[in-house]
Amino acid sequence: MGIDAFTDLRPGTPVKVFDLSGNQLAQGRLKAGTAGKVVGNSCTWPLEVHAVPGGATQYGLRIGERAELTKTREELESGVDLSFGSQ
Repeated sequence: MGIDAFTDLRPGTPVKVFDLSGNQLAQGRLKAGTAGKVVGNSCTWPLEVHAVPGGATQYGLRIGERAELTKTREELESGVDLSFGSQ
């Protein structure tokens, strides 16, 4: 589970995928994070989302209530690890 400004991040936190028009396409969840995997006071969170429809070159990705990130289809297919924290 995250600490300080990251207490909302934990295994099971919802992960939603949107098209660029804002329509939700798929939903998944965060898996267990790994503390300090990147550098400093950070945690890396793998995520799991299945059945994201094709046809778009970019997708919006929202973890919990955090700001939406834009990822390409290739990034989603190759796997996305998110790192939060301070260095």
